[in-house]
Amino acid sequence: MATGTSALVRTVGRLGVAAAGIVATEAAYAILRRAPEQEEFDASVVIGAPDGVPISILVMGDSSCTGPGLAHPDEIWVRQTAADVATMGFLVDVDSTAVGGATVGDLLEDQIFRIERERYDVALISIGGNDALKGGILRTFEHDLERLARLIQERADLVVLSGVGDLGTIPRLLPPLRDLLRARARRFDAAHARVADRLGVVKADQWATAPGVFADPSIFTPDRFHPGAIGHRAWADIATSALHPHLDRFKV
Repeated sequence: MATGTSALVRTVGRLGVAAAGIVATEAAYAILRRAPEQEEFDASVVIGAPDGVPISILVMGDSSCTGPGLAHPDEIWVRQTAADVATMGFLVDVDSTAVGGATVGDLLEDQIFRIERERYDVALISIGGNDALKGGILRTFEHDLERLARLIQERADLVVLSGVGDLGTIPRLLPPLRDLLRARARRFDAAHARVADRLGVVKADQWATAPGVFADPSIFTPDRFHPGAIGHRAWADIATSALHPHLDRFKV
């Protein structure tokens, strides 16, 4: 019986590896197959009344912060969030190091060295989608995210982690890949939550409000991968909601 059980375990393991290989191949095809080239933007901006309370925001991340396919950088959720904060009496100064295609490893190995200031009031870290899509190991991702967040805690008074939203809504993905990546996105989002709990930082909740918006394929840009202006507005609402309870501390 033990021998038979061991053989079954080995067989299931091989099938699991094979299935993972197929999923990875399908994901690579969906992500890398030819798509319209779309301009990306720098989300850095200064916005608000000149007599507003100064607040500095560092943004680190991937193409979620560079807005491929948008008509103007002001449509990026980062700038929309900055505009929301400005209406609360702040003069908002955003520095973005974000680069399309980035993983958490890229933030640790590259973006962290391009931070311009010694200290910021707020740091927004928007990462994890590419790690999930490109076959990143969850445990490694969580370890690296925690390492990054600890380093940024030394540079910012408030750190906000993006979480990972529903990757299964990406129109370029076909079943069963959509369902598999939806489940994978939830696991990577949970990693964000665990890191936030351990370090006492803020985590945005993308799964509470955004899925209904992103379920509509028409809100995506022509590459059928990146959200358009409506999606970025939804992301801005999520980020603003995460920031709002903590902003009064910066008015003191």
